[in-house]
Parts: sequence; structure tokens; C-alpha cells
Amino acid sequence: MVQGAAGQRNRGGVGQHGEAPGRGFESWSTAVLPGASHPSITGPTATALSCKISLEKAQWKHQRRYGGTGEAATVDWRVLSLRSVGGDHERTDPGGPGLQEFAGTSWLAGAPYLAHVLDSIPAQLRSARLMALGPGVDSGEHSDYKYGPLWGTARLHVPITTTPGAKLHLEGTPHQWQPGTLWFGDFSRTHRVQNEDDVPRVHLVIDTLVSRQLLDLFPAEQREQFLDAALVNRWPVGLSATELSAYRLRCAMPASFLDWTRRTATSSVPRTRVGT
Repeated sequence: MVQGAAGQRNRGGVGQHGEAPGRGFESWSTAVLPGASHPSITGPTATALSCKISLEKAQWKHQRRYGGTGEAATVDWRVLSLRSVGGDHERTDPGGPGLQEFAGTSWLAGAPYLAHVLDSIPAQLRSARLMALGPGVDSGEHSDYKYGPLWGTARLHVPITTTPGAKLHLEGTPHQWQPGTLWFGDFSRTHRVQNEDDVPRVHLVIDTLVSRQLLDLFPAEQREQFLDAALVNRWPVGLSATELSAYRLRCAMPASFLDWTRRTATSSVPRTRVGT
């Protein structure tokens, strides 16, 4: 785990890497990839904290699983959505597969520094949520299935406020990530979060698509592991309606493709590798 350099969104001038051949899911296990890494975008923590304070009067709602209408968290684990599907500030879930784009919510306008942090992430952004873990909360062990690099997604954390009693346990390994840094965690693995102190722990949690530019922030040895095993996404290319029509096709997909609430059997599902 090392800290990378801060910077604006880098759309060029990054190192390019050879692309690994495509393989089926059965060829890979999360064991071949690091569970957590520390590619950091650092900045004035006080500024980020002031953005969070300016939003404290907003109505933070209990987080929900993918879909926005699923069962709300039964513990004091609350969310303020900065980016969501359709820019809906009422949604507290991370989103999932679908045709509707992610967009900034009305709350993002009240947090200009956090908007700057989001713009510094060199990847296609999906959801971005301020997540407050209340005092005395223990989430219990769980997995956020399909939110991981094998599915082409990366979940990043920027701690805003934390305490000595706030911990993440990722496959049994405790982590205490500090304010002002950015972390990657593979939350498709078994994990739990707990806050044994009497004040909330607040993180900015960002879901992105995995990109080569994002992986350039990782330590060299980890970067190569991810390039070899993760699903790396292309950046969008602007095409006209006529140009797009040349790529239109129909194909059969398993019903589980749209289900991000549980892990599905992948031993017979082929995977196509893509990259910029």
C-alpha cells in the first residue's frame, strides 16, 4: 500500500500497458488481486470537512442496496448522495447495471471541494455518496457482490472524519484509513465496518469503472496484477447516430447479468477484455 501523487483528471500522458488476453471468469479468483490499495489524491482535509459540515443540515437517509427501493439499513448508517442514477438525490444505493446515466445531485452543488475531488479521479464516475457510520454501529460481515475489479468496477474511499474506534475489516484484515487520502477496497469480498466511538465516521465513497489511468495510481506490482485480471473499461467515444447504428446488435444474456444483489455462478460465463 503506497500513496500516489495528487492531481487533476489526467486524460493523457499516462503510461500504457500491454493488454492481457481474454479469459473466462473461471481462470480468476479475487485471491490473485490485492484486497486494498492506497492510490492517494491528497488535499486540504479542512476544506473537505467544511463541505461536509455545510451539508449536515441536509436529510441524510439510511443507505439501501442496489435499486434504490430495497430494504434500508437497520443500523445508523446514513447516506447523502452526491452522484446517483439520474442525479436523484433521494437515492442512497450505489446503482448497478442499466441504461440510465449517473449524474450529480443537487447536494453536489453545495460541496465544491468534493466536486473537485471527484473530478480528480481518472475514471468514469458512477455513484458518489457521503456515508456516515453512526456511533456503536457494527455492520456485520457482508459482501457487495459485483462491485469489484473482476466486474470492471472500483470502489474508492476518501475518509472525511474518522476516529480510533472506526475500523474496516476486509477478509479479516483491519484497516483504519485516515482523512485526506484515497483508498481502493475490493468490497465484493467479505467485509464489515464498525464504529466503537461516540461520534460518526464519515467517508466519501466513490464507485467508478476501472480504467488504465486509474490503475496508473496503483503501485507498479499491483497495477500489473489488476491489468492482468481486472476488467478494464474503455473511455466513451463520441459517435453520431449513424455511426452508432453500425454497432447495434442483439445478443442473449443470462438473467443474472442484471442481478447485482448476490454472487452468481461464473464458471461457464465467458468474459471479453477491453481497454483504452
